[in-house]
Amino acid sequence: MKKLFLIMALTLPLVVLIIWGSWLWVTRGIRQEIVLPIQGYDPRDLLAGHYLSYQIKWDEADCAQFEDGVCPVETFPKEMRFYVPEHQAARLERILLQKDPMVIFQIVFAYKPHTTPIAKEMRINGFDWQIYLRRFQK
Repeated sequence: MKKLFLIMALTLPLVVLIIWGSWLWVTRGIRQEIVLPIQGYDPRDLLAGHYLSYQIKWDEADCAQFEDGVCPVETFPKEMRFYVPEHQAARLERILLQKDPMVIFQIVFAYKPHTTPIAKEMRINGFDWQIYLRRFQK
């Protein structure tokens, strides 16, 4: 009996994690993709890991991507985070803090009306951020 309980106690978290991950993967795939410009305001927090904190620049957003051509500002949180590997965080932080008008940061969201949007990827000047760092930031 103890052996069965131990096996269940060890496998239950794994099963829950697999189900949750699968749900997120499927949810991201069936939602509409939208691209929104962002601006950083606090690029990292050492206590919570490495991420870029950002806000959407609604004044520069293409609202035609949404139903009725209206940006659903209230659906999106005011402040969001995009997690990045630790070894890339410092480089991204430098680029973000330069505030160069020729460098445009964007987030691609999986979006469905009246639900919380899911950040899928970050782009810099139209390229995936990892490709941008490899090609343009030596």
